Amino acid sequence: MLQLLFRKWWVVLLQGILLIILSIYIFQNPVEVLAGISFWCGLLVLAAGVLGIIAWLAADKSEREGMSLFWSILTAAFGLLMLLHLLVTMKTLTVIFGLWMLITGVLLVQSGWSLRSKNSFGWVLLTGIALVLLSFTKKIVGGRIKG
Repeated sequence: MLQLLFRKWWVVLLQGILLIILSIYIFQNPVEVLAGISFWCGLLVLAAGVLGIIAWLAADKSEREGMSLFWSILTAAFGLLMLLHLLVTMKTLTVIFGLWMLITGVLLVQSGWSLRSKNSFGWVLLTGIALVLLSFTKKIVGGRIKG
């Protein structure tokens, strides 16, 4: 895999440049970006629910399961709620992201601690500690969302 990356160095360079440009935009517009991400998440959940309902209706009667229809209706309703209450969705996604950072940080700290004697993976330990600390911050960039 690394050999392929070394041969396609320009792809990695282009990805880095595009991510830097994207990060500049995100740093300048954090609330708008979070609102956009929340909107798209709500749309995706709603679409998944609606497609599940359509798939249930299109299935043969012998293949239909009541729980599948129930879950699809619940998913569609949840997606609709996410779209109707965008501020709550934004706050929820922020909490989910914080929890993800916390869990990832703890796992990296655990991995770094267990690998310390075998290799020099100090960066794994430091990355884990940084993620755990960042997961407890109320804001990383931009203003706090009020609501």
